[in-house]
Amino acid sequence: MVGYYKINKKDIDILPKNSINVEEHLYDLVCPLVVSEKSDVLDELLLLYDMLDIPVVSAKDYSLNNVYSCDEYKIRQVQEFLKMNESIEMLEEGCLGHLLRVGKYAYELARELRLSDGECRDIYMAAILHDTGKYLIPDDIVSKKERLSGVEYRIMKKHTDYAWDILHNFLDDDVLDTVMSHHERVDGSGYPSGKSPELGARILGIADSFDAMISDRVYKKGKSVREALNELEKCSLSQDNGGYGELFDRDLVERFVDMKMKDGGLGD
Repeated sequence: MVGYYKINKKDIDILPKNSINVEEHLYDLVCPLVVSEKSDVLDELLLLYDMLDIPVVSAKDYSLNNVYSCDEYKIRQVQEFLKMNESIEMLEEGCLGHLLRVGKYAYELARELRLSDGECRDIYMAAILHDTGKYLIPDDIVSKKERLSGVEYRIMKKHTDYAWDILHNFLDDDVLDTVMSHHERVDGSGYPSGKSPELGARILGIADSFDAMISDRVYKKGKSVREALNELEKCSLSQDNGGYGELFDRDLVERFVDMKMKDGGLGD
């Protein structure tokens, strides 16, 4: 299959008839991504293809040989997992984009920490697949707009364990552990194991929580970036120091806050 994004009629005419429009199906990973100009493609989408080593080629340079130079099995597997996550996001968020944003934030923080290319890539992969386990949670719980009951919340928390059931034959152990541990907290108050998470999961937990804070939901309006960063800081401080508890790694939160401050555009 071949993907395209915002290409003109002339470019479309030279593509195979089974093309998929990535603009309409944001999480369709295809082989290769064929574009007229890279500047027309979302930065998040280019990053996704770069992380997975899937070629991004111009329409004029496209040929069938490009397809067979890729690891088609791997790409089809990721397509399947991202399709799962697309359905989860539509149920839970009502729109797409959460996973790509979390992946971007986590990847940027990993780069800020000067982790190796492989470590950054692993963290990015974990980020875009971190909610896959919710595919096995009942739809009425995933899509519920009111506060979950105690029983429903206990069921929802199982999504971290369910991630193993879906992904264990595909992801390396370290990446899978990051997926399963993104709700673990530094003080041991998280789940599923109540353990202090490794670095990858600490990064992912911050990225996931930040995006949840700034995103609008049916039941709440998202916080401004400034408000969300303040909230993260409070979640990295003990109550004795005016915080909510040491949920997140304080050093990582400080690096993340500094990184976002450099980005500019903080809301009030």
